Amino acid sequence: MAALSALTTTVITCLILITPAPAAASGASCVPSERDALAAFRASLLDPAGRLASWSGHSCCRRWRGVHCDGWTGHVVKLDLRNDHAVHSDTDWILFYEVRVDIDSSWVHSALALRNTGEMISSLAALHHLRYLDLSWNNFNDSSIPLFMAGLKNLRYLNLSGPSFSGRIPPQLGNLSNLQYLDLSSGPTSSSDLSWLLGLSSLRHLDMSWVDLSAVRDWVHTVNTLSSLKVLRLRRCKLESAISTLPHFNLTRLEVLDLSVNKFNASIQQKWLWDHKGIKELYLTEGHWFGSIPDALGNMSALQVMDLGHNNLMGTIPTTLQHLCDLQISEEHFSSLLNLKYLYHSGNSFKQMVFEEDWIPPFRLKVAHLRSCRLGPKFPSWLKWQTEIRVLDVSGTCISDSLPVWFKTVFSQAYSLNLSDNQLCGTLPRTLEDMLAMVMDLGSNNLTGQVPRFPVNITYFDLSNNSLSGPLPSDLGAPRLEELRLYSNYITGTIPASFCQLRGLVSLYLSSNHLTGEFPQCSDNYKALPPDDLDPFFSPYFGDRMSTIDLSNNSFTGPFPQFLENTTYLRFLDLSHNNFSGKLPTWIAKRIPYLRHEGHEAHYSGWEQGRCLRRQHISFTKGQELRYTFSNYNLVVLLDLQQLDRTDSGGDITAPWAQEPESLRQPLGWKDSEHDRRFELKGLESLDLSRNRLSGEIPSSLSELTSLSWLNLSYNNLSGRIPSGHQLQTLNDQEYIYIGNPGLCGPPLRKNCAMRGRHDEVDDVSDDLAALYLGMSIGFVVSLWLVFCTLLFRKKWRIAYFVLFDRLCDNIFVQVACKLGKKSSVTGPKNNT
Repeated sequence: MAALSALTTTVITCLILITPAPAAASGASCVPSERDALAAFRASLLDPAGRLASWSGHSCCRRWRGVHCDGWTGHVVKLDLRNDHAVHSDTDWILFYEVRVDIDSSWVHSALALRNTGEMISSLAALHHLRYLDLSWNNFNDSSIPLFMAGLKNLRYLNLSGPSFSGRIPPQLGNLSNLQYLDLSSGPTSSSDLSWLLGLSSLRHLDMSWVDLSAVRDWVHTVNTLSSLKVLRLRRCKLESAISTLPHFNLTRLEVLDLSVNKFNASIQQKWLWDHKGIKELYLTEGHWFGSIPDALGNMSALQVMDLGHNNLMGTIPTTLQHLCDLQISEEHFSSLLNLKYLYHSGNSFKQMVFEEDWIPPFRLKVAHLRSCRLGPKFPSWLKWQTEIRVLDVSGTCISDSLPVWFKTVFSQAYSLNLSDNQLCGTLPRTLEDMLAMVMDLGSNNLTGQVPRFPVNITYFDLSNNSLSGPLPSDLGAPRLEELRLYSNYITGTIPASFCQLRGLVSLYLSSNHLTGEFPQCSDNYKALPPDDLDPFFSPYFGDRMSTIDLSNNSFTGPFPQFLENTTYLRFLDLSHNNFSGKLPTWIAKRIPYLRHEGHEAHYSGWEQGRCLRRQHISFTKGQELRYTFSNYNLVVLLDLQQLDRTDSGGDITAPWAQEPESLRQPLGWKDSEHDRRFELKGLESLDLSRNRLSGEIPSSLSELTSLSWLNLSYNNLSGRIPSGHQLQTLNDQEYIYIGNPGLCGPPLRKNCAMRGRHDEVDDVSDDLAALYLGMSIGFVVSLWLVFCTLLFRKKWRIAYFVLFDRLCDNIFVQVACKLGKKSSVTGPKNNT
């Protein structure tokens, strides 16, 4: 035994001596070729915040941020360059789209995002031992997913989520047979064929949410081959079919299935959906499902989270749902939900959401969607414990209470706050600048007091339909503000000069207040762009990004706001019902070209034309005022004169096109001379003259309106050939344009003008025959009555007429008798024979 023990000790000692020490423990640097590959990759990136400042020297395994090596071999096995300052958890991409769904997604490319100047270089292909690669939520300038990633055969984890890459997903990713985790969500990418997934037999987590899969067919069979899947997320993928008859449901390990926000337009009675009892989370919201909830749902006994909202389901809730004992959304269960982070309860009216005043919840929520739930009338006191909240929606929840004093403190870290459509009263904190909210909606309440200074990161701020009063703060802050809604309040005073600092402003609503004075001109308020244009919210001029401006129903004075000359992308402008004065600038049509679109409008009122003291009003939108007294009608781009026989004066427009009244002819820009009839509104884009009593032919000059994109001449009395022209032939629904005018002919109508000519000839012949028959009938009647009247009043003529008539009758009798006698004499002997 002693000899054996000594031998064993010797062997172990030898093994220890010949086994190499761990590379990291021994202080050795990483493999030189891999270090060089990382350095080359680093050199191709822009790192404005210095996230990769540690990437220098030889010890890349121990000191380079995000680089992890194998402890024994020194090979790089993990590269984690995820932008944690844009996204904070695996489910925070939901927050991103819920908070910023209407706003430019470039906000996630913060100062800490890595950027590249072109296509990603392939130096990372040298990391043959790489098992973990995370490049999510950076800014790679919408470059395509590089093909070299398909050569990293040892990858187990690949995360390319976020709006970093674009284009088609390379099918070569199917070569990564060892891959267990794949996240391609949230990027503007697409795939027309998912057959490449067949090579990922080890895949356990697949997230392709927001990837365009509209061209994919029979995706159910393809996904069903991934027998190791535990998580499958295909949210908002533009999928259009979920109908499938699987012979066997192969996803026996599936725990999370998310197919929400697609347009399946199919019965929810799809057997493959309800065949698995192990699913814990099921999301089918906004899937355009219809029909009744299947009884088989009750067999999914492991379900903990289920969302079937926003569909077209009908019928009764199956009684089998009583078997789903693990479902948690009732009051008695909330006390045990220690780890609850996300609560989606919007659209319900269950009163169990009203808790006791002193109830302290055991959870700390990140997301709480409680829209339209009955939380009131008191402000929910349990919310004061939710200091980690990031998204809160309690809009329309019947709260009729004052804003709590802890509002600012508790919700200081929230991204999105929606408390609109309640009866909140009281005043706002004097300043909100230290809150981190990007979206804040307190509209349609009863809040009073002054408008506070804005949150520093706010991009959408809504305080409309309240009772706020007093002047605006002199220093607004909020350099990233994109949309401001303060309409329908009692705000007084002038617009502060700090407005000119809001260079990211896109929409501005200040109507129906008591604002006075001149709007800041901001004409000299130019600021040079920062180096490399790192801030996506920065514009050199105030108004440069604006698309909507509503300043109506105030008491603004002074000339036309000069800053509007910078609003190149402006689509809606309303300056009506103010006290502006002076001339309307001639540069409007040139500098604000996007006002020329149907559905957008421009209102100007209160201007004096030269020394003219009368008020002018001009409106350029469908369904709005039809008073045109502004002389410069060349600015008109949308004109709606539909059914003008219902005017205030009661007059009808029944004249032919060549005889319009002056009031109609002038706004149309119509010039009428002996040989020339044409439209002068070359910039007109929309014209509606339907349902009037217009007659005559359509002027051929209509085809000269090269900007025309919408036309409606239906239901009039127009006739003749429809003018031809390239512009008219490009309009949509061409037959509908001319419907209700039986006298029109030619393309696009099926009525041929040549046939119309032949029909006219036939009609002319028919008219002549009818005249002939009518004349003959009248002549016969007149002649008959002439003879009758003569006989009636002249006795001698009457006697002579009847004597003549008797003679004629006698002669006829004799002739007939003779004929009959001859016939009898001829036929008699033959009969005797």
